[in-house]
Amino acid sequence: MATVRVVEQRISVKSAMGWLFGACVLIVFAGLVTWSRSNDESAVGEEDAADDVALESASGPDAAPVAGDDPESDQELFVGSLLGPESLRLEGSFTVPDSGSGSEQSLAYGGAGVAYNPGRDSLFITGHDWHQLTAEIAIPELVQSSDPSSLNRASYVQPPQDATDGKLEDISTPADPEYARVGGYLVDGDSLIISAFDYYDASGEQSRSHLVTDVNLGESTELQAISDEVQARWLGGPMAFIPEVWRPSFGGDRYIGGLGGVAIASNSSVGPAAATFSPESFSQGKPATLVLGYPLASALDGPEEQSDLWNLTSNVTGIVFPEASDSVLFFGSMGFGEYCYGTGDDCGDPDYASKGTHAYPYRYQVWAYDAAELAQVAAGERSPESLQPYDYWELELPTAAPSFTLTGAAYDAAHNRIFVAQEFADGNNPVIHVFSVSP
Repeated sequence: MATVRVVEQRISVKSAMGWLFGACVLIVFAGLVTWSRSNDESAVGEEDAADDVALESASGPDAAPVAGDDPESDQELFVGSLLGPESLRLEGSFTVPDSGSGSEQSLAYGGAGVAYNPGRDSLFITGHDWHQLTAEIAIPELVQSSDPSSLNRASYVQPPQDATDGKLEDISTPADPEYARVGGYLVDGDSLIISAFDYYDASGEQSRSHLVTDVNLGESTELQAISDEVQARWLGGPMAFIPEVWRPSFGGDRYIGGLGGVAIASNSSVGPAAATFSPESFSQGKPATLVLGYPLASALDGPEEQSDLWNLTSNVTGIVFPEASDSVLFFGSMGFGEYCYGTGDDCGDPDYASKGTHAYPYRYQVWAYDAAELAQVAAGERSPESLQPYDYWELELPTAAPSFTLTGAAYDAAHNRIFVAQEFADGNNPVIHVFSVSP
């Protein structure tokens, strides 16, 4: 197994000292080059070429990973910047088509599994939670407003329908088909990849997690397992593309995805989870590789404690691996007050009345991980539960909602923007917020 080695100081966008250090390094480097040239003018042409290559190679996330001629040699990653809260700038928001709350073909009480379709500049999104139908909506002109009634409303490209051909319920145990849920979507060319999970899989019987249909929601494949070693339920969550520059570091895998923070903590990741996989994984030719995940005994934090990092109220519903960065971002929500199990009245929680986990107050949250550390796990140098986010922060949204739940996140690589779905921000409908990304 090749060893991953980071060879350049990564600069965090949050660290002014880091920028100062980097500037000093560049000044020293420039002085050394000038001295060298003045002492060996005969080699100026060769040094210019070498310097150009070195600077281009070290220019950050746009540079390709460099490996030796021997495929088993150590792999050197030239790295760039890590994203922080100031890297996401709100561009505007829009609302989804309103079909009323009583219709099966409604997006009310929905919004899960958001995915961007570059072919039509549209989003795939799951409708009402009870029915798990898939719709495609056109993206209207964005508006910046805290009032949902002032936002433009999307129209349907394809109305809600069963994109799984009735196969979704096969994901769950025979006794509880109503717990089958769409975990995420990912558009790859003309294909629509769908992940799924059993929401209440106490027995650990889920064995398959993915199927593939086309973007026109035609006939789909059967549900498939993409790994015999990783629990299928850990795989059935949101998905994203791995930027091409990073794929050699993950064994050539094209996709990353996973599920964390769902019911039955003993049978789920108690922290963000991610595995890398490829189109060949659907034919069992190349199993998925777990690069991040936390069994209950190795929870990211807590889990039954007050925390602003992770506890049993936390959940992740979106994953984004932006181009031109070294960050893998997980989107979700959590409570950061005193942890309590009981009813809302028992726990002093005015937001959620039902019996369960509480930690009022709540917030939308982003957990940010270093892609180079995930690559070390892929190379077998570290364990998936050994990683910690390099940063995490509250995601502030302009529209109010009676609950704090993000239902999904998607990424548009061509325009470097992130779509985030906020539950119940327009009555019973979600609101979609769009952020631009800058290093």
